[in-house]
Amino acid sequence: MRFKGIGQATDVGRVRDHNEDALLILPDLGLIAVADGMGGLADGQVAANTAIATLRAARDPLTRAVGAADDDPSSENRTQILLALEFLTSLAARTIQQSARGQASGTTLVAAVMAGGHLLVCHVGDSRAYLLRDGRLRPITEDHTVAAARVRSGTMTQAEHDNSPLQHILYQAVGTSGEVDADLLDLHLAAGDRIMLCSDGLSGMLTESRMEAMLGDGDDLDGVCRQLVAAANEAGGRDNITVIVADVAEGPTASDADRAAERLATATATSWLDTNEVRVLLSFLDEELLPAGQHTPADGALRILLDGDAVDAAGNAADTFGALGLVGGPPEAFTVTSTARVAVLSPDAYKRLEPRRPLIAARLLRGALSSLSLRLGQAS
Repeated sequence: MRFKGIGQATDVGRVRDHNEDALLILPDLGLIAVADGMGGLADGQVAANTAIATLRAARDPLTRAVGAADDDPSSENRTQILLALEFLTSLAARTIQQSARGQASGTTLVAAVMAGGHLLVCHVGDSRAYLLRDGRLRPITEDHTVAAARVRSGTMTQAEHDNSPLQHILYQAVGTSGEVDADLLDLHLAAGDRIMLCSDGLSGMLTESRMEAMLGDGDDLDGVCRQLVAAANEAGGRDNITVIVADVAEGPTASDADRAAERLATATATSWLDTNEVRVLLSFLDEELLPAGQHTPADGALRILLDGDAVDAAGNAADTFGALGLVGGPPEAFTVTSTARVAVLSPDAYKRLEPRRPLIAARLLRGALSSLSLRLGQAS
């Protein structure tokens, strides 16, 4: 499963005298990436090119990892791709620091790989990934800027963000320090999806509603990219502008993909997680399709219903089962009462999640225990 088509465009803009953006398209691998060398810092162009070159040099091992996930889209195989992207991002950061020799240099990076019906995204900085599905544009990534962090914490409104100089101050980038804490995200793809990666020279000049309207304008993807760049220039072109647009041909229907995503995001177990935390969690989840009447094994896994219905041994309905098994308690079986699609977090997967993202693991456990408490309340 690879992208149906990919378009790209990059431009210096109306203000800068050289282009510090870089992009990568490896169609056979299903990998696309955008890097934006940090304006005003020494060697920003070198930093962006270093990040892209690091990804390109890993084509062979990434190809093997993507092939494994295409053959078996298990959480373990998908996680291996994300960990490889994370390692390559850290490698690029160290290489940039060495080549800069003490001079300030860095780059953003957003890289996406299509494998096993999923889009796997590694993100650092404020270059962005978007999903256009059924004509609606949805952000995939969250900016690593001071202003965006304050919006997420509730200490700044979106209106204040849009007029704040802090929206241009990154709190992390590739190469500005030896430590990089990349966001590793996973989402299901649907037939007809359109993916866009861009530098902030595009997203900083155009509203999401404008990008949404232009992204859906025809199947000439290079033409769509050129139109987006032209619009950003018409709006002022204050920075370099880079955009990649890629189409997805195969997968479930958009409505089926959205329904499963909505169930996962609103389940009792995930009620304490935000949208991007759910996307982090997804890379640790496997799926089962269970027929009506089937009993699930008591194997210690946490199970979340994405579709269908189920009851526990006492006949209590819920969308989450197996909370205690994650922490060494008694495992739990349940019975499917209608054909069900189920997300499964195995004990081993939880052990991988907990040290990497302890806050997500703690919030997930809190939600899962809330589900158990609700069922105990029904029983009493």
